[in-house]
Amino acid sequence: MHDTAYRIGGLVMDTYLPSAPARILEIGALNVNGSLRDHSPRNAEYVGLDFEPGEGVDIVITGTADWHVPDEHFDLVMASSVFEHDSAFWRTFIEMCRKTKPGGHIYISAPSNGTVHRYPRDCWRFYPDSGLALEDWARCQGFELTLIESFIAEREKDHWNDFCAVFRRGPCGDPLIRDFVHQKFPSTNALNWRTSLTINPSDETQDMRLLSAAQNRAAELEAEAHALRHEVIGLRHEAEAQRHAAEALQIECDNLRIAAQRATEEIETTKSRLHAESEVLRDTLLTAQQEAAAAREVDRMHFASERESLEEAHSAAMLERDEAIAQLMAEIARLEADLERAKHVAATSLPPPSDTTSLHAALAEEVKQITSQKTQCEQRLEDRFREIARLTRLMQERDQAIASEQERAEWLRQVVAVLTKGYSRSAKARLGTLLPTYFAHKRHERWLRQEGLFDANEYTAIYPEVARAQIHPLRHYINHGMREGRVIRQGA
Repeated sequence: MHDTAYRIGGLVMDTYLPSAPARILEIGALNVNGSLRDHSPRNAEYVGLDFEPGEGVDIVITGTADWHVPDEHFDLVMASSVFEHDSAFWRTFIEMCRKTKPGGHIYISAPSNGTVHRYPRDCWRFYPDSGLALEDWARCQGFELTLIESFIAEREKDHWNDFCAVFRRGPCGDPLIRDFVHQKFPSTNALNWRTSLTINPSDETQDMRLLSAAQNRAAELEAEAHALRHEVIGLRHEAEAQRHAAEALQIECDNLRIAAQRATEEIETTKSRLHAESEVLRDTLLTAQQEAAAAREVDRMHFASERESLEEAHSAAMLERDEAIAQLMAEIARLEADLERAKHVAATSLPPPSDTTSLHAALAEEVKQITSQKTQCEQRLEDRFREIARLTRLMQERDQAIASEQERAEWLRQVVAVLTKGYSRSAKARLGTLLPTYFAHKRHERWLRQEGLFDANEYTAIYPEVARAQIHPLRHYINHGMREGRVIRQGA
């Protein structure tokens, strides 16, 4: 007995057995994978008939001739999964009607579809209107029989759909039951005595519906498979493209690794070179600082001595100039006096008219000599003035040179102070010394730029040949630019 036949048989007993102790007769009662006897009330009289002995069989029969049970005796006569094997089920059905008492019920369950199941034969399948046909057949045989309900049960775990029908034998004055089994179990094409309409009608069997659903599902799966095949093809192409991209990326990574190794080596080389240059620059700065100090001292002494000499020469020149001016002024005064005297003598003691021409000539000659002497004195005086101006200009140039050297020395002192700031004893300065040489140089350049002392970028912008020669701008300015008079900023 399959699962749904077992469950529906229990529902039929719960629905149609009377509350009083009932009498039940089961046709085909041999326990094969379950027995309806399991659902029988404990106080019920249960009789099981079958053609072979075994568990659940109380009486073994050979046909419908004699079942060895009284007629019109049972409240419920059942045949579950029997009629499909009975070559003359209609005779069996009439005998079941005979054994049912008036007011009692007859229940049959037989496959409506499913595979061939020979036990020992598989003869029949029952369709939705089979209950009406059995009702007509029983009435033709003289039984007052009413179809209470019939339906096609939906399958569950097994592959059978059962046709189930419940009949009541008359005559009986009790009202017909209103609690139907088809309301308690999933079913199609249900009929009952209360309506002429088919409940949940379906022209297709569950096999057909399942087959249609399976076909639709197969079509969907085929479409999905087709889409998946295209997707797989696309994924294969994408995977191939990704593989090529991965290979290219691997090559690029290898190249980048090689470039990184080279860059690391270059960085190490650059660090070493910059470290060496830093040491050289530090030595250069220290030497420049020492040279600047020595130069300041030498220049101070030299400039002091030369200034003293220039001042002495200037004083002597001024004294000489004053003396020369006094002499020239005295001589000019004398000459003017002589000229006036000569004019007076000429006016008071005029010679005869015959001698006037010679006298005028002598006086003119004397005036010319005096004028020439005056001009020479004025020329010597002008030369003295020019010499004094030259000496004054030399002293001014020397003062400017001294001021320029002092400014350069002060600039060098400030640069050295900035560059040696990282060598102080503070914890922050000691941490700064741990920086790589490249970053230390960058930090020094930033400090010099912030203090307004030196901007390497601006210096190389003014003098591009320094950048092309790959010489550190600060070192170039200290070693060469200062002597050459180069500027460190635009407009300076």
